[in-house]
Amino acid sequence: MSLALIARTLRQAASARQCLLCAVQREAEEHYLWFWAHEGTNDGAAIGKLLQSRGFCARHARQAGHAYEREWGDGLGIANTYEYLLARLSTDLAELSLPKNAARHREARQGRRRAVEERLGAQAPCPACASADNAVRSAARALLKELENDAAGNDWRALYRESAGLCLPHVRLALELSGYPRAAEFLLTAERESVGALLDDVREYIRKCDYRFRDEPKGAEQDSWIRALAKYAGILEPTDGRCRCADPLPGRGDAAAQGGANSPSAQKGDSYERKDRVRTSH
Repeated sequence: MSLALIARTLRQAASARQCLLCAVQREAEEHYLWFWAHEGTNDGAAIGKLLQSRGFCARHARQAGHAYEREWGDGLGIANTYEYLLARLSTDLAELSLPKNAARHREARQGRRRAVEERLGAQAPCPACASADNAVRSAARALLKELENDAAGNDWRALYRESAGLCLPHVRLALELSGYPRAAEFLLTAERESVGALLDDVREYIRKCDYRFRDEPKGAEQDSWIRALAKYAGILEPTDGRCRCADPLPGRGDAAAQGGANSPSAQKGDSYERKDRVRTSH
């Protein structure tokens, strides 16, 4: 990704209140997988990388499947690529020899682990992960370079304070990069404030889940649990934005609806409702 594209992505992420570097990571992944869907399935170098990595990681395998099917309507290119991978795996499994009759159990476990790793282990990271990681590192340096300027008119610092900041993995990455002492100090201060505000929102959400306060007006704290997950995990899988925590278990909703007078809800009348979950202080 070019620096201009990184800057544009960072600004868009700030306005959308997403982790700035997660947004770059997502765009880099989408760009890589779009290219792979169009060119990579017939490219020897791309197939070679997947042979070394033993295929895509779990998340990027799912995304690659969606990307290819969206572009072409079938899975032919994936089948062509994974034919090479499966042929290699078939050979490796056939040639895998596990050690037997070791003198000690510990030696047997170690020998077995080495044999399995040598034949079935990956020799390189998932290529989509590697491409995204390179883009994120470039973006982190670009961001730090802008934040290093502590002049009063630096709109990047104002933009950062208005954004969701960075997720924890990307906070660690940014703070570990050297050469930007003023930026690192600013980022640390801003993240302290951001985490403190998020903690307040989470505590307010917990308070309003208490039956004594649940009729109070709802505010920004309502999605604080989602933001807390994202703060630690980074990118979350796209959803329709609806919490499914209160959805009935499979079969439960239909049973209650169709059970007539024998259903628990019908027997208890309008008073039947979910018990409140109130956390007691220790």
